[in-house]
Amino acid sequence: MSGQTWQERVTSTWESARTDFIEEDERRLKDFAEHFRVPMDAVEGLCAWFYHEGYRYGLYEGGDQ
Repeated sequence: MSGQTWQERVTSTWESARTDFIEEDERRLKDFAEHFRVPMDAVEGLCAWFYHEGYRYGLYEGGDQ
């Protein structure tokens, strides 16, 4: 082992996976924007709106019911 506690190893693995996931999402959003010829900020705004509405309608944990 590398001298890390199990908590440090889990955190490190989680952060690495999270970063990979975010980078893949960003690539997909850029591909979407290029394909439909829309500005990237418009795509990001639409994603934020959908996320907000998901919370509003209780689709995510902690949302209004």
